[in-house]
Amino acid sequence: MTLEMGYEFRRFNQVSPDKNIYNVSNGVSNLIFTKNELLRAAYTVGRSCMDHVYSYPFYSEKEVSLRIAIMEAYIDLNSSPITISPAFDLLDPSEKGGFRFLIASAFSKLYAEKFLNVEFLMHLDVYRRNAYDDNGVEIKLKDGDRRPDFIGKSPRGWVAVESKGRVNKVANAITAGHEQLENLKTINGEAPIYKVVSMMHQKGRQIKMFLSDPEEAEDNSFNLQIKEANFIRDYYAVVMLELNEANVDTVKENAIEFYIIRNTCNQYEIGLAKVIYEKLKHFLDSDIANEINSLLKGVVAETTDIDYIGNDGIYFKSLH
Repeated sequence: MTLEMGYEFRRFNQVSPDKNIYNVSNGVSNLIFTKNELLRAAYTVGRSCMDHVYSYPFYSEKEVSLRIAIMEAYIDLNSSPITISPAFDLLDPSEKGGFRFLIASAFSKLYAEKFLNVEFLMHLDVYRRNAYDDNGVEIKLKDGDRRPDFIGKSPRGWVAVESKGRVNKVANAITAGHEQLENLKTINGEAPIYKVVSMMHQKGRQIKMFLSDPEEAEDNSFNLQIKEANFIRDYYAVVMLELNEANVDTVKENAIEFYIIRNTCNQYEIGLAKVIYEKLKHFLDSDIANEINSLLKGVVAETTDIDYIGNDGIYFKSLH
């Protein structure tokens, strides 16, 4: 079953049309997607660091199951255009606020993958919280300034995303999102090819998306330095954990082999392209980022029309 969702894009080529690498068109339209694509986005977005995942494996796996349960509980995945579920209406306002952010993050990942070809989308805070050394990543902001939620990588460059979930499309929240993105100047010395405010909002019961690309960076914005190999390693942390701790099956999709496991409680299969798994399992190469990107080209070439396989090589298939 395909799902449908209305969206609006604004300001994607306002300042510099030649920087609109993926030819994103401003205007109003509808996105067609599948349940597998949406739940895979919820599964993969903003992963915690590898060290944290492996320190708390039980809780990491439960957190993933919770993400999927939230999407299935509070979105009507049998409606098209897509709507909130009756169960969502019964939540109190504080509960709705928390779940909206989680749901909005999944839709932000879905849109980033569909329109900007983003393969990996990670929480920026992973790199502030001393994931790999005593100092962590230092982010200097003026008093009162904030940074965006996510940073991501596509084959053409870095992307930054500020994700918001609201009842209505709130202008001041969009403006605040622009300011958060403008506070980021470069990632590893490169200006992001897109810096996107991604706002999920409602029109009646329908869920819609508004996405906007702000102006150039502020003069006093910060430059982010991260280890791209660790960035990719973190992104795959949970799927690697799940595959390492279970008896896996091997399936072949076109010419690509995948290691998969079945989550019988939540009724889905999760897996990873075998070539990606084997490279990550023997994580020794400082140049692993380039090697993973090269391997993904082959995976995507063979599986681009299969909705339960993403451009990151992760396999997610709902069984109900």
